[in-house]
Amino acid sequence: MLRPSIMGPPLAWLVSDAAGDFTGQRIIAARWDCSLTGAEAAAEACRGIGWPELGADAVWLTAQKS
Repeated sequence: MLRPSIMGPPLAWLVSDAAGDFTGQRIIAARWDCSLTGAEAAAEACRGIGWPELGADAVWLTAQKS
């Protein structure tokens, strides 16, 4: 869980009218830059809605050694 100070700014923008056409993306709150406008910060902090990088780090699929 991230602190409210990290989650708050992107969440506030996301629920605003300015984010009305923001869709199909996920926001990485820790990368949100409060010195930018909401749309600029979102462009810098968003990624595609999927999680393709998780496939490369599928450590839970690795057999455990006894």
